[in-house]
Amino acid sequence: MFGLGKTQDLILLVVTDIANKYNVKKGDVEQVLSGKPVIKELRRRIRFYRHRQQARRALIATLYTLKTPTITLLRYSTDKEYVWLFKHDKACLNAFKESFLKKLVY
Repeated sequence: MFGLGKTQDLILLVVTDIANKYNVKKGDVEQVLSGKPVIKELRRRIRFYRHRQQARRALIATLYTLKTPTITLLRYSTDKEYVWLFKHDKACLNAFKESFLKKLVY
């Protein structure tokens, strides 16, 4: 809707605005908001998308640093990110591996 990270910034802006308007601490507003299921889900999704983006970028960045890139070497070089993508974004990881293998063959 707003783009990656912008929703979190919007929530922070609203929290600050409410805290200032009612002369309460931001932590008090955060405590009330954190109990709302919609806010919890929104923040969970934001964390997921940020982590996914970070893992994908790490895989691509590592690929460019390897002298003789192979899937195994890539996997060992980005172990944490590779495992996270394998668990949470397997379709993207498999598509990446297929396109990577096509480039190695040709």
